[in-house]
Parts: sequence; structure tokens; C-alpha cells
Amino acid sequence: MVLWNPMERDKSKIYDGDPQFDEKHQDESYKSMQRRARLLGKAIGNAVERKLTPPPNRLLMIPRGGYFPADTLTRALDISGLANIFLGAKSYDEETDLPGKILFGQVPPVELVVGQNILIVDEVCDTGQTLYAAHQLMDDMGANSVISGVLQYKPDETKTGYIPNFWGELTDMWVRYAPEAQDELGRIYRERLRAAGIIPPSEMNRGLGGLEPGTYFHDPAILGEN
Repeated sequence: MVLWNPMERDKSKIYDGDPQFDEKHQDESYKSMQRRARLLGKAIGNAVERKLTPPPNRLLMIPRGGYFPADTLTRALDISGLANIFLGAKSYDEETDLPGKILFGQVPPVELVVGQNILIVDEVCDTGQTLYAAHQLMDDMGANSVISGVLQYKPDETKTGYIPNFWGELTDMWVRYAPEAQDELGRIYRERLRAAGIIPPSEMNRGLGGLEPGTYFHDPAILGEN
């Protein structure tokens, strides 16, 4: 039984060709995102073959933007699905869409990080706050090596000076990624739930907060500090 046809009120258009530009924005399609992810995979692979970095054997995915490139990179770099780990992080205020305080949600267990070669993946590095905090976290948790890769790097937007190790493109534009077209579906879903007297998930989670960097679970025994 179909409870709700998402096309009923979906007016968004999902572009699937080459990136489109206007004066301030750049639209990335699924096709162009995958192209950049494949380039990332080749660049990282070349660096490994030249012994410039150890081969990453675990991929740290930062949802939600890291989902799409991570799928391509795990396949291109021979990283098992069992070797994917996740770091729930938020750096943008959901009300204003402006950079805010970094908060962590889900943090990988220390035993999945210590001694490993970690590749951190996100879609973009602009302020650098999320990647800086993630990189520092992996170092603090005892990773053997840590590198990062993004689809787009915006050096003019940095607030931390963090530079990712690999990127698919340098840009100074606000990038709109293809999955963001689904945000309209989420808005419609919230309206329908409210109309039915149901609290939307985003409002249920609003008061959860998160952990500030440095307050995650820390096991001195695993890190050899005893």
C-alpha cells in the first residue's frame, strides 16, 4: 500500500548533467560528484603506490555529505564495507544555516581507530572546522596515520587553516549538491507529520545536543597510557 507518493508535491528538479554555475552558486549533479570521487580515488591510490602515504584500511565517513563519495572511495581503494566507521558531526546551525559550534554525535569506538590508517571523507572543506576536529580526534584516539579527501575545497572560507590532503576541485562558490534537492521532501514530510499531530524526527532530536570535541569516550588502557 502506498502511504504517500513523494512526487505528489515534489517540485524540485534533480539535475544530472555537468555542474551548472551562476554568479554565486555551483550545482553538483550525482554524475559530477561521482566523477570527482573517482578522481579522488585515483589520486589517493597514486599517492599510496608512490609510498607518500600508507594505504588507508579504514574509512571515516562524516554523514551526511560523506555518504556519496565514501561509497565510491571504499570500492576504488579496496576498503571493506566492514571497515567503514562513522563520525556524526554538526558544524552548521540548522536554523540559520551558518557555521556554528562543532558537536559530535556518534563517535567510533577507540578499538576501531587505534593503530589504523584512517581516510576521512566529506563532501566539502570550507571553514575546515569539521575536518580539523575529526582529524584531531583520530590522532587523539591513536590512529597510525590520518588523511582526508573531499570533493570540493574552498581555501578562502577557512577558519582553521586546515587543508585536506586530497580534493576534487578548488572553488570559491557555494556548492549545492544533488542530494540536497531532497531537503524539500523533508520539509513536506515535516508538514504532513505536524498536520497529523506527530512530532517530526528533527524536532525530537533538537534537544539531544552533542559532545564537544575532547569530551568523547577516552580509554587510557587502549591507548597505552597506563
